[in-house]
Amino acid sequence: MVGAWGLTLRDARLIYPETENLLDYWKAQDQRHKDWDYFDLKADLWGPNFEFDLVLRKARNFAAVYRANLILPWTAPEVASYIGRLPEKYHSVSSTVSAG
Repeated sequence: MVGAWGLTLRDARLIYPETENLLDYWKAQDQRHKDWDYFDLKADLWGPNFEFDLVLRKARNFAAVYRANLILPWTAPEVASYIGRLPEKYHSVSSTVSAG
């Protein structure tokens, strides 16, 4: 699997006790991508994360240059709880964005 590192489930539960085990999800993703070539696989799995990282770096650089207090709303427990309660269909960017 590509991109399967980060916080362990145990560590994630220390930060956010309602964290769910995503092993079955990633196994299903692995099965879904089994016949894809390297470039399509990398674009699908890494693309959204790469874009988010670029935007976040720009925001942090802006805040540093202008000595602004950068507040990231998704780090608030209330926001995390709200997102966690959304139906599964809203948890994936690809399921909410239509190709037009």
